[in-house]
Amino acid sequence: MKLLFKIDKDYLIYYSINNTSPDRYSSLIYKDDIINLQNYAWDLSKETNDLLRGLALPNTLNISNKDTSISDFFNNIKNSNEFRIVYKQTLDSLEDCKKEWQSNLEKSKGIMNEMTGLEFNKEMTVYITHPSLKNGKYNNNIIEWSHNSEQDWPNYSTVYLWHEILHSYFDYSEYSHSIIQLVTDNELRVKLNGGNYPPFEGHKELFPLMNELLQKWIEYLSGSQRDIIDFWKKNRNKFDS
Repeated sequence: MKLLFKIDKDYLIYYSINNTSPDRYSSLIYKDDIINLQNYAWDLSKETNDLLRGLALPNTLNISNKDTSISDFFNNIKNSNEFRIVYKQTLDSLEDCKKEWQSNLEKSKGIMNEMTGLEFNKEMTVYITHPSLKNGKYNNNIIEWSHNSEQDWPNYSTVYLWHEILHSYFDYSEYSHSIIQLVTDNELRVKLNGGNYPPFEGHKELFPLMNELLQKWIEYLSGSQRDIIDFWKKNRNKFDS
């Protein structure tokens, strides 16, 4: 499994200036720096700010090279002190995430191979955004990710990068997402950090379905042959709504 960690400056700008709601912050440590960048961008061009709100990956990647109407807007931001501060903080976060992923790769891949029966021979790009703004998505071999290293539990990025990787093997139903959370947010986390579950980690709205699956999941883990896709298929009719 190969992950390529990158920062796309256009996407970093887009994501940083468009996540303005208080509930989007994972940390308050650099909140003032994010707000300073948002204010700079707003003062630069309110119209371009509004235009950018309708865009998403992959359209935001290198958008300043594709759309001349906002090229100057992005270039001005990239040359600002406000962006340099945010970029440096994001670059530091990338190095932390990359270091953690690489240090855990052999062990975590072994656990995931054994637990799922999957080979994990894919290559994906991980676009890192600012550590104080929540992000965690998968689409078409692209992962969007951020993590504030001062919060949460050990090996958090490792566990949730595997979570996003698993999305590439399943559909987007709540049933599939519940299985992904059992595999990564819980079983992988416990194997790396110790402890037990439940209580569960992950999206709370999926906990009832995870509880319904739990006995089947325990039986699956006790078996000698593991095939997570087969497990998914066998239980789908009963649990997939």
